Amino acid sequence: MADGHRDARKHQYLVSIGNDKYDEFYEKAHDYIGFTCDRTGCKQIGLINLSNEARDFLSRCGNGASDKKIPYEGISLCKEKSESLLSGYLSGDGCIVNGKIYANSASRSLLLSIAILFRRARSISCPVYAGRAPKISTIEGRTVHCSQEWVLTASPNYGFNLIDGDDEWKKVKSIKPCGKSDVWSIQVDQDASYTAEGCIVKNCPLQLDVIERCINLWTNPGDIVLDPFAGIGSVPYQAVLMGRRGIGVELKDSYYIQAAKNLENAENKVNEFGADTNVRMRCPKCGAKVEEDICPVCGSKIDELYKTIAEESSSTYGDEEYDEEIE
Repeated sequence: MADGHRDARKHQYLVSIGNDKYDEFYEKAHDYIGFTCDRTGCKQIGLINLSNEARDFLSRCGNGASDKKIPYEGISLCKEKSESLLSGYLSGDGCIVNGKIYANSASRSLLLSIAILFRRARSISCPVYAGRAPKISTIEGRTVHCSQEWVLTASPNYGFNLIDGDDEWKKVKSIKPCGKSDVWSIQVDQDASYTAEGCIVKNCPLQLDVIERCINLWTNPGDIVLDPFAGIGSVPYQAVLMGRRGIGVELKDSYYIQAAKNLENAENKVNEFGADTNVRMRCPKCGAKVEEDICPVCGSKIDELYKTIAEESSSTYGDEEYDEEIE
């Protein structure tokens, strides 16, 4: 990931090790060292005896300096293994200046992944920002086009943020009172999701309670609720349960098929109100939560209202067209 690459045939994996680090590398990896070629200030080594799992992992680390990345398995490691991977990477691309750790790479994706490893292994939040602009340079007598450089910095005393347990705090310019508001703190057992500068890694569970709150705040009964990234259909599913019409768009076939099944289940729950008492329903007329056949706010008969909505939906989106989409 730091000083490694694949050959043109994409079969042989090679690493470049500085002459001053070779002895340490040999001690740890001598069983995997194949041919060795002396270069200026370093040795280029072909790796051997790699397992199929290791080859599969490395094959997904990208091609070329600007395309390097860490597959999701590498970002989802436990704290101990995350530290091992992080230390190995920093031994190649990292340096320490005035107590701060710096890492430079032509791949922004790689550094965003390294930032996640810092968060997991050392509880340090790292900014990733643009460094040297693209340029034409000369390396060992060859004219080369250097890509945009990206920089990661990390320091326990950076002064930019503070991480306390699961919370991360950053300095702000000013603070203004804004009254009281609900704050959602969502955690899921066995979930290894992390976010770094908009990069969501691995699981991203979306609770129905959150969807319910958003639909209640920004829509009225009978409205259309669109989710352009539907996944397994959680948003349109909850929309149907709350007396709205749900529309979802999804690229992945398996997610789409599951979403269609989930929406069919939602329609069945609406048509047979009370079949699942764990689902919190809302009155399609006034939006109030109901647990009985009669709305406690407006007095409407819930089952009749939902039957009307189901009939209107059926006339707009016929069963034949729906069956064809599932097929």
